[in-house]
Amino acid sequence: MKNYDILVPTDLSEFGNKSFHTAEKIRRALNGTITPMHTFKEVIWPDGISMPNINEVLSDEIKQRVASKLESLASKFTDESGINPSVITYGDPFNRIMNEAKTRDLVVMTTHGRKGFKKALLGSVAEKMIRNSPVPVLVTRGRELKSEASEFTKILITTDFSDASYKALPYAAEILRNSDATATLLNIISLEHTGTMKEGEKIEHKAKKQIELVKNEHFAEFGDRVKIMTDVSTNSPQVAINKILNAGGYDLLIISTLGKSALKYMLIGSNAASLARTANSPVLVVNSQ
Repeated sequence: MKNYDILVPTDLSEFGNKSFHTAEKIRRALNGTITPMHTFKEVIWPDGISMPNINEVLSDEIKQRVASKLESLASKFTDESGINPSVITYGDPFNRIMNEAKTRDLVVMTTHGRKGFKKALLGSVAEKMIRNSPVPVLVTRGRELKSEASEFTKILITTDFSDASYKALPYAAEILRNSDATATLLNIISLEHTGTMKEGEKIEHKAKKQIELVKNEHFAEFGDRVKIMTDVSTNSPQVAINKILNAGGYDLLIISTLGKSALKYMLIGSNAASLARTANSPVLVVNSQ
C-alpha cells in the first residue's frame, strides 16, 4: 500500500491554517503523512541586484520558530507520527509550492489566505495550483471546523465519460479502500450544452448504461457502497453539481480538471476551478494532463 506524502502549504493566516484539518482527513483516507510548508514571500529587488537565498534572509532562529509553529498547527489534528519535518522556503509562493509538489503525492490548500476572504479564487495561488500542479490538489474553503478531523463519509465522484475524467477514479477508489465511506458516481447532462429536454433524456438513456459500465470497471469491489446517478439539468454542470453536493450532504467532491467541455472552455471558468471556488465541501481536483 502506497504511503502518500501530503504537502500542506499555509501562509499562516487564519484561513490558511484550516487546511490542516482537511489534510488530516485525506491523510487517514490515503494512509499518508503530512508535510507542512510555509514560503516567505520575496521582496522586489532593484535591477542588477540578485535575489538572496533563504539563508541570507532568514536566521536559523526564525526558521526554527516557523517550523515549530507549523508542527504545532498540524499536531492539533494529526499525531506526531503522521507529520514530516516542515518545509520553509523563500520566494514566489506559487513557484516554491509547485517545485515542492513535484516530490510529493498530493497538495492540500485553502482557497483564501492573507489576501482576504473576499478575494476570488481566480488568479490566486490555489487556482494556479489546480491548473498546473503535477499532483492532485485538495481544496477547502476554510470554513468553521470541528475540533477533530473525522473521516470522509460520503463522496461525490463526477465523470463525463472522457478519458480525462477517468484519471480521478483511482483516487476515489483508494479513499474507499481505506475508509467506510460511501460514494455516488455522477454524470450531469446539461441542457446548456445539449439543447432541449427531449434531447437530454435521449442522452441520459445512453448515459445510464455507460455509467453502470464505469462503476463495474472501477468500483466493482465496493458493491453497494457506490451508487450511480445521472441528472438532466437546465443549469450549467457547475451549478447542477453544487446542488446535488449540498442536497445529498456529501463531504468530499472528486473531479478532474479537464473533460469534454475543456476543448471549448479551457480551464479558465471550467467546472473544476469554479467548483473549487464555490463548493461547500472540500474538492479533490486531479489534473488529467
